[in-house]
Amino acid sequence: MEKWITDLFEKFGLTNRELEVATLIIVKGYSNKELAEILHISEKTVKNHVANFFAKMNIGNIRQLMALCMASLASDASRRSA
Repeated sequence: MEKWITDLFEKFGLTNRELEVATLIIVKGYSNKELAEILHISEKTVKNHVANFFAKMNIGNIRQLMALCMASLASDASRRSA
């Protein structure tokens, strides 16, 4: 897993499972149903994890999550090139 992803999510205090769910959404684009099957948990549990990390990150949807990730990636890239 890319360091910028873990750094970003650790900044918001995500649990390991929330980090796993968020990463699979960002990197693989999985739906809640797909995540439930892959992680062997219910779709309701996936939705709870998503709601929890949305609240911790003060975002309301996947677009905002992606925008936050893109900003973090751009910041990481500019730090590396400096």
